[in-house]
Parts: sequence; C-alpha cells; structure tokens
Amino acid sequence: MFLTSSNRKQICEKCSTYQPINTKTIICIDYGKEIEVKAWDVNTKRCKDCQLIYRKEYKKIWYKNRVDRCFLNKND
Repeated sequence: MFLTSSNRKQICEKCSTYQPINTKTIICIDYGKEIEVKAWDVNTKRCKDCQLIYRKEYKKIWYKNRVDRCFLNKND
C-alpha cells in the first residue's frame, strides 16, 4: 500500500499499475450484430458492411442536393 499525492488515498500495488483495455464489444445500430472495436473508439456505431452502405447512401443524397443547388443558381 502507498499514498497518492492527491487526496492522500491508499492504493494497492495491483491497482497502481497501468492496465490497458484493448477491445470492447458494441452492437451495430442497423442490424444488431456484435462488433469488437478498440477501447478508445467512441465514434463507431455500425459494422463495416453497414458503414459502407450508409456512406454510399449519404454521398448519393449529398451529391444530389449539391447538383440541385448548382442548377437553381444557374437558372436565376
């Protein structure tokens, strides 16, 4: 046992060393499939297959809106 510099709390030798968490399991928001990701990955919400489908649809909508805006500006 030893005392920490802040708050003078006692910590055992086992807890005093750094123990990294390598992976964690999340659930895909589209299909509910379990996915294993790195512990610090907080942005992943979909599995790789669902992410590819989502990005393809997102880009399709984004480009369509972009083209529509360009045509509206040229006609004015």
